[in-house]
Amino acid sequence: MSKQNLIREPIFICGCHRTGTTLLQKILSRHSQLDILPETKLYAWQWHPFHCVSSTDTQGKLGEIIKLMPFVNRAWGLGENRERMAGLQNSLAPPKGFSGVGDIMAHLLSHATKPGSRVGEKSPLHIYHVDDILKKFPDAKILITKRDLRGAFYSQSMRSRRKKLSYRSFKLFNFVASWTTAMRLAKRYLNQYGSDRIQVVEFESLVQSPDETLKSVCEFLGVEFEPAMKDVQFENSSFEDVQNKAGVDSKSADRWQSNMPDEVKSRLEYLGCEDLKQGSYVPVKAAPSIADRLTKLAINTVNSIATRKPQLVCYLGRDSRYKKLHRQYLEGKFDEPFGPKLFVLGNYKSGTTAIVKLLASLCGMSSTIDFPRRIRNDEYALVRGELTFEDIVNNHPALFCRQIVKIPALTFIASDIAARFPDAKIVFVVRDPRDNIRSILNSQKIPGNKQSLPAFRHWLMKLQNKPSMDANIWGQSDDGYVGILAQRWNQAIEHLQEMNNQPILIRYENFRQQKHATLNSLADQLGFQSTQDIKHLLEKQFQSAGNQSISWQEFFGAKNIATIERICGDLMNQFDYEF
Repeated sequence: MSKQNLIREPIFICGCHRTGTTLLQKILSRHSQLDILPETKLYAWQWHPFHCVSSTDTQGKLGEIIKLMPFVNRAWGLGENRERMAGLQNSLAPPKGFSGVGDIMAHLLSHATKPGSRVGEKSPLHIYHVDDILKKFPDAKILITKRDLRGAFYSQSMRSRRKKLSYRSFKLFNFVASWTTAMRLAKRYLNQYGSDRIQVVEFESLVQSPDETLKSVCEFLGVEFEPAMKDVQFENSSFEDVQNKAGVDSKSADRWQSNMPDEVKSRLEYLGCEDLKQGSYVPVKAAPSIADRLTKLAINTVNSIATRKPQLVCYLGRDSRYKKLHRQYLEGKFDEPFGPKLFVLGNYKSGTTAIVKLLASLCGMSSTIDFPRRIRNDEYALVRGELTFEDIVNNHPALFCRQIVKIPALTFIASDIAARFPDAKIVFVVRDPRDNIRSILNSQKIPGNKQSLPAFRHWLMKLQNKPSMDANIWGQSDDGYVGILAQRWNQAIEHLQEMNNQPILIRYENFRQQKHATLNSLADQLGFQSTQDIKHLLEKQFQSAGNQSISWQEFFGAKNIATIERICGDLMNQFDYEF
């Protein structure tokens, strides 16, 4: 994408979420003449009632916006958009007179798209900013998707049930308010700008009569209909049975009718009655409760304000992430750029958390500590080899928008880190395997002197799908679960030794003896500036402490302590661990 695209009649797709915006974007992007960008949400997170982007923007700030795009929408961090990101990163010099969100959007449309294509962008939230878009791009074509409230709500509820809404809560009031607002804004825009600039695309018609609907869309856009447009890969579906499935799924329009509880249907039909009728959807007459009457009154109030001040309503109701990003942009403080400065690796329970917490406090830096519980299954899949490091970065870019990252699972794919983040530095923490394994077992309340796991713990790990003592991953052993953990300690060290660029090594035992001196020395080695006094934090316990009052021999018994020393002995010698 070295050539800059000329912007002529750009296409913008918007509408309430879960109404088919992604499907329409994927379909149109299959057209030989069109290239529609995935969500930038640019107007949604850049617009501010008092402090919009100004002409004082610099090349550096434009670069930071581009860096943060995978954080705003993780699709920009996926491999399929790597070429788009490269095109943007190679074209950071803004043109003379660069000013405002519209110019940033023009820059994205020019440099992130295939040369020679007619370009566009898809962001549902931009339905609140159509006035601004048409002011900047007066020849633009706006496609607004709509879908039966009940179908859209059911799709969103299924998405929430599958825990795909990682950053926003799902509430009936919010969804109905956004849906009815989108319906009323679509009517207002159509009346104001006319059918030559605005077209409303019905989701049900798109999936049930794709040829007829797409011919109408192509006629509106002034391009020829191409049958291959329909051969689109399904993405972003709320249903597992259509993930990665090619073609338009006609069943998606009607699932709600047989699967949605009658009580929920009735509430939605009452709350969205007028707009359902206006959209040619037939609601069933429902008897409202007092609570629903009050809810509808509140929704109508939001709708009334939104049709007059849509940008303001979008600003007030947007995700807190966007507010933070815009504040950073205005202040020039991008403390969370995409790509960490430091990775801290080491086997589980080797003291990495304490070192990262204290180092981050000492240097005033942000940090990621472990996978959140809601996505812990992806950590397990990474350890098993079912996901790659690239998958983790693409699926969870927010984990890598901190300056220091400590995720023990990354220890076992350490060589991939340098390939993905070549500028990041690496610290490796090693701990005596006898202490390390005792700490792991203490944290899970498992005795150290047995050969087989207690039955309850065995089945609990199976139920939770935990790989921590899986012999298929760490190596078969006749020495029980302690032998497996010893082999896991070995694997962590072997990954350290296989790295091309040797990381900074810290013995946990040395750190415990001289915490302050170790941290200051580490900061100097890394080129980080010590800015805070952390003496009051040095004795703080950052994770639950194991029982260190009992000796290794008492905890493990003679057989298991001998097992650890036999399996780990060669590597223990390299770190001066006596046995």
